[in-house]
Amino acid sequence: MSPDVPDEIVGAQPKASSDGWRLYGMSPISFACTNVFIVCWFALTAIHIAPPGQLHDTLEDLSFPLTDLIKFNQHWSMFSPSVRDFNEHGQSVITFEDGSVKLYEWYRQDRQDPFHHWLHGKMRELWLDQLLDKTMMEHLYPSVCRYTARANLFPHNQPEHITLGANWAKIPSFEKPSRIEDLPQEFNHYTLSSYKVRPEDLK
Repeated sequence: MSPDVPDEIVGAQPKASSDGWRLYGMSPISFACTNVFIVCWFALTAIHIAPPGQLHDTLEDLSFPLTDLIKFNQHWSMFSPSVRDFNEHGQSVITFEDGSVKLYEWYRQDRQDPFHHWLHGKMRELWLDQLLDKTMMEHLYPSVCRYTARANLFPHNQPEHITLGANWAKIPSFEKPSRIEDLPQEFNHYTLSSYKVRPEDLK
């Protein structure tokens, strides 16, 4: 003889999918927005990880305005950072009142050993991955120039002009291993910013 089934189980009815918002204690609008967000997230992720091709490129171009607006991008660098295919570094050229020039090179990753790559990881991220991106960081260049000028004060010969530049060189193919000292030293150069130092910048 089968045991008696509790009344609450016998009387239970499956909830309709349209009443799901009640199940989670949400308003209908919040429930709908949450579902739309989840569907969009899976759709954008599927587009991002889809195999390269014409369809992938078309869908990625169409979805870019949305992903860029809400910063809804997928980044996989925590699993495997992108392998660098070029070496770059920044520099500051300081021109003084008497016409003399001083060169200050920013963080040079090609002159560091693996231990110092790790030790100065945040410095590398600031100087290479952030500040060398002119399209995003150009508004910070005047501040960098003013800081550089104040860091190079000399009695009776003050900084007069600061030029920020970037240098890059293609890294040889990985088919043949290369030592750090064998990397190309002929860099392509481009100017990031040119700044006229004002008296108030040195205070």
